[in-house]
Amino acid sequence: MTILAFTSSRRSPLSCASFLGSSVGLLAFLLTACDPSDNNDNTNDSDHSDSSSSNSSDDGTSSEGSDDTDSSSSDDSFDTQQDDEVGDEAGDNEPDGSCDVEQRWGGFEVELYDDILLISGTVNNAPLPSNFSEVVAQDNECLLWKRKNFFCDPPCGPSEICGPAGECIPYPVGQSLGTVSVDGLGETVSMDPIEPGARYSDTSKSIDDMVPGQRIHLHSSGGTYDPINLYGYGIEKIEFADDGDWVVFKDKPITANWIPAKDNTKSHVIFHMNIDQHGATPVSLLCTFPDTGSGVVSGELISTMFSSGISGFPNGGLTRRTADNTNIGSGCADFSVVSNIDGKVHVDGFTPCKEDSDCPPGQTCNKLVELCE
Repeated sequence: MTILAFTSSRRSPLSCASFLGSSVGLLAFLLTACDPSDNNDNTNDSDHSDSSSSNSSDDGTSSEGSDDTDSSSSDDSFDTQQDDEVGDEAGDNEPDGSCDVEQRWGGFEVELYDDILLISGTVNNAPLPSNFSEVVAQDNECLLWKRKNFFCDPPCGPSEICGPAGECIPYPVGQSLGTVSVDGLGETVSMDPIEPGARYSDTSKSIDDMVPGQRIHLHSSGGTYDPINLYGYGIEKIEFADDGDWVVFKDKPITANWIPAKDNTKSHVIFHMNIDQHGATPVSLLCTFPDTGSGVVSGELISTMFSSGISGFPNGGLTRRTADNTNIGSGCADFSVVSNIDGKVHVDGFTPCKEDSDCPPGQTCNKLVELCE
């Protein structure tokens, strides 16, 4: 079972992206409501693409690109996007959720950041193995996940990365999509690739240019791959309905509270938390709740997170998001509209530290794991 990509320009939770990597930052980010039913594919049947493009070939790449073939995500992927339900009910050109991280070649994001909109993204020629992850436990809308660690001997070179088979493979390289444009934020934003890496970026838009509920359309002119079309909706900045201060007790549930979105924003809220920064195989908590103002993590899942290890300075936060995806080459690219807010996390019975002075009387700082002992 795999986990979907969570991307966020604040690289804290997943990265998940970045959700969950852009991971985010995961946050991906990192990185996306948990739908245990697995009843939706996480690539669009319609591919949201322009099939009439004159330079397209049968395999979904442009005539100047590679001869990749389209592929859909596996049926056992853990679908963490209730956005899929919105898209399926509304028809084509609606958000269909993000990519399965093992199919994700890249994507784009519009983030509400302070008073501006950060628009950014890149699409590679393969998925990034260092973002691959697996589900450790799940309960309703929440799951615990950890990264898959691959080992290569001898170590990989500077232009390589260790792949799932334990062999060094070429490091994924950013590809040009031609001009990428974004409609629905006032005047159209047009971005050309920035080399090296074919990165796209724009900071010309104000937060006032985003209208909650307004459909946002990202589309490309075509380059290595055929033109793509991806969709999102304007959202409001996410805000806590309380002080955003979570105290984590073993076996006790945690409640996240935020000011809910308006009915027409089609968004969900991702809750992420990590209490093990230095473990050998640390797990992270990820929930995606309907954007109704509150979500609860069960005490059973918190207990499992505790037993997996505690070290370092814990972190957590909320992300409001809409997400869409499309096939590109033989992989997947996605588009998210996000607003992030960081909370404060305290783990009962544990004091993180950098120096002995951070610790209570009678304890010293274990700097290796950043905990008072």
